[in-house]
Amino acid sequence: MKISKQLLAILITSSIGLVSCGGGVKSAPSLVGTHWQLSSVNGSTLSKRLSKRITLNFHPKRASGSAGCNRYFSNYKLSGSNSVSFRGIGSTKMLCKPRFMKAERKFLSALRNANSYRLSNGALFIKGTGRVGVLKFVRP
Repeated sequence: MKISKQLLAILITSSIGLVSCGGGVKSAPSLVGTHWQLSSVNGSTLSKRLSKRITLNFHPKRASGSAGCNRYFSNYKLSGSNSVSFRGIGSTKMLCKPRFMKAERKFLSALRNANSYRLSNGALFIKGTGRVGVLKFVRP
């Protein structure tokens, strides 16, 4: 069976067009396997010592890290293009210096109240309700 050069050109062009369309549905980038450390809260930069102590690691359906003093773990859910929620947050119960305990309470409260996220210029921003509005994370 012979295919004319013109028909072959049309088929190839159509195939390339279909592949490049991509379906038009924009999904949120996966956070699974990413590791972050908190760098600022509501635009206020944390001290290097505190920043290194508060981390967020994403696993399939689970998040974990250090909250400043204690290790924590949580279920999380991403929905839509930028919605995030953390549920069932638990942690170890060590006692640390008061400033680290205070930072830990604020951080875990912010995670409980998180409702959206965005990735921008290599940073992860998690926004929520309550007093701690925006958490900025960078790669360690």
